[in-house]
Amino acid sequence: MTKKKTALAVLLLLAALFMLAAAPDAALNESGEEEANIVLEESAAEPAPAPDASPEPAREGPTAPADLPDVDVHSWEFMLANSYNSVSFEYEMPLYAGIEAQGIDSRVFEAASNMLQAAREEGVPLYFSVAYRNMDYITTMYQKAIVAYGDAAHAADHVLPPGCNEHQTGLAVDITANPGFQANYYEYEEPELEDSPAYAWMMEHCAEYGFIYRYPEGKEAWYGTPCEHCHFRYVGVEAATYIMEHDLCLEEFLYFEDPSVLYVPGVSAERY
Repeated sequence: MTKKKTALAVLLLLAALFMLAAAPDAALNESGEEEANIVLEESAAEPAPAPDASPEPAREGPTAPADLPDVDVHSWEFMLANSYNSVSFEYEMPLYAGIEAQGIDSRVFEAASNMLQAAREEGVPLYFSVAYRNMDYITTMYQKAIVAYGDAAHAADHVLPPGCNEHQTGLAVDITANPGFQANYYEYEEPELEDSPAYAWMMEHCAEYGFIYRYPEGKEAWYGTPCEHCHFRYVGVEAATYIMEHDLCLEEFLYFEDPSVLYVPGVSAERY
């Protein structure tokens, strides 16, 4: 009987020891599951932000003024030659007309002649110092400028290369108030022109004959060259009136009408 009691006591002792050993594991397991649940709940409540896969927005150009005229900017009057856009390197004006010892596109001859006559009838001395220049002449002048100014980049501040020089189109004229500069074939400076009656008259009346002030100051980023107070360009009366009234340069006007017809650094899409 005593042996049976002893054996039962041993069994009870072993059972108690087994329960004590298993309790920490259960507590640990329960605590671990609870902690895991907390982590999962926190993850579900604050999901990690997804990477932004949307493309960067396209650059926006300047906003066009209202009531743009209905003109065809692909027509010959809007041929563009500047630091960033060129006509054919070998472009030759198709229709030549002489005007006071200068050449000009014959389609512009009547407007240019009437403009000179109107100014002089009002007592304003107005002359053309430069008009059409052919490719050979522009090439020679550009090569001389490279030698004089040290490299092509600095030369282009004074003489644009063939294809980029607007005088090659036959649509551009440089004005002067000095008859001694009429039909001039050399580069010259006329700083007093901006204060002359000829310049003031042109700024007020050039659009009536289809001409615009070609290089307005402060818009050099559009056309790429320094401002020239002497340089005017034919685009037709309707477009010229709008451009002058809205204080635009030709590049701005063309961009507003059809951005595809020109390239403007920082505004147009990258070139192919």
